[in-house]
Amino acid sequence: MTTYYFNLKIEYFDPERDDIIEAFGELGYATPGWIGSEVYVTAHATEVSMRTAPSRLIDDVRKLGLVPIRFELGLVSISQIASTFDISRETARLWTSGKRRSGFPESFEMLGSSRAWAESHVYEWAQRSGLWPDPEYVPLPVELLEIANGQLAALRWESQSALVGSLRSA
Repeated sequence: MTTYYFNLKIEYFDPERDDIIEAFGELGYATPGWIGSEVYVTAHATEVSMRTAPSRLIDDVRKLGLVPIRFELGLVSISQIASTFDISRETARLWTSGKRRSGFPESFEMLGSSRAWAESHVYEWAQRSGLWPDPEYVPLPVELLEIANGQLAALRWESQSALVGSLRSA
């Protein structure tokens, strides 16, 4: 069975909220984690389709009274590519430049002065090349995560528009 891995940033909640922590445990596929004052939910979804996995997590997070913000796009650096495939950074650089292993995907985005690749694009390439190291780990396609982020942005926009409209009529 395929397991899809992805992360959702949500509005902060106190890690001492045992009721919410227990509720996540009852979900059985999503775990919150804190990086400073930011909260991310890591999901390992197995009993859903690729297309419904993001909306299921959004629904479950909202049922807990929490606010979803955005899905992480799953971008990886040369160092992370090297680590994933247990190769040197130089070999990863050569892969990404096309000097070794043809067909490596184009970088997806610049992060500062460094290039970043969509992990799902690297996954697709590695599957075709017979190199993906973990058949159980499948990242959600970056395009699907972007669609889900657009839906989250639309929900925020609608709620803000409603709030602004109600303030104007008051």
